[in-house]
Order: sequence, then structure tokens, then C-alpha cells
Amino acid sequence: DVKDFLWFYGVQNEEGNQGYWIIYKSPTENHELLRIDWTRDEANNTGSIKYTNIEPEGTENGGYIEYGNNLTGLYNCFSNIYFKSQNYTTNINYNTSTHIGRIKAEHVYFNQNWQCWNQYFLDDYCPDTAK
Repeated sequence: DVKDFLWFYGVQNEEGNQGYWIIYKSPTENHELLRIDWTRDEANNTGSIKYTNIEPEGTENGGYIEYGNNLTGLYNCFSNIYFKSQNYTTNINYNTSTHIGRIKAEHVYFNQNWQCWNQYFLDDYCPDTAK
């Protein structure tokens, strides 16, 4: 019965600065589908969120998309994407003010090096601090 189905539940710590949600698939397929982990640091205006596929027997079980704005240095934000079925990861770091950024995606660039872009979103040299 849809009205009695538990669609999601969540937990957070006492301070309210980290927690998670578990999302269920549907009333007809009553199993966990997605876990959402989150953190926040109100004093520094930073945080992160990660969506992980936890569907049992799913080909993407363990895959995730993650975002955070708690980096220091040239880049203040990151995004990480893990494709479980293909076993590859894409890492992206960028700066929300200057718009510079970098990406590491071995499945695209065929190496483990960072590829950078400048404030105009054009390919650019990666400084030593970007490695």
C-alpha cells in the first residue's frame, strides 16, 4: 500500500552538521536505492553532499556523485563522479570566483594528469600546485 510505504528516512548528528538520507525505490520494489550523505560547516559556509547508488544487485551499486565547497588554495569546490559499471572516476576542482578549474579523467585523457582551464573556460597550462 502506497500510503504506508516508507519512501525515505534520515539521520543527523546532534550538532546538525552531518547526516544522511536513505531513499527507497518504490512500493512494488521495496529496497534501498540511494544514500545521500551531507556535511556542513555553518561558520565557514562550507559543506559537501554525496549521492551513492546502493540498489542491491544494481550494476551501478557503489557509484556516486559528490560535490563540496571546502577546498583551499586555487580551487574552492570539487565534484567527483564514480561510474561503478565502467570502473572510472572523474574529478573536477574549480574556483567559483575566478572560474579557473581542472579535471582528471583517465578514461577521457588516457593519463592521470590534471587538465586545466582558465577564467575564459579555455584549455590552459596546469600550474605545479594543480598536480
